[in-house]
Amino acid sequence: MTRVIFVNVTIRNVEETTYRKLKGEAAREALTIGEYLAKIVEEIGNRKQAKNPAQLLEYKPVGRGKKFRNASRMIDKWLYEEGA
Repeated sequence: MTRVIFVNVTIRNVEETTYRKLKGEAAREALTIGEYLAKIVEEIGNRKQAKNPAQLLEYKPVGRGKKFRNASRMIDKWLYEEGA
């Protein structure tokens, strides 16, 4: 039997507009903001555990323009950054 231990985390300095957007997303999924953020953190943690380049094939483009100008650098950092 595996025992799961949960920890409490405080997030500071979140812009109000960002917080409202996240809270809205949480409400759409019928989750509290804490549950929603825990879900996001877990997804990110699971994604970072196995740095397999083949995983990049699963990613779908989500946008274009200035916001995504550095996408290639972000992918390189994700793949090759040491200790992450």
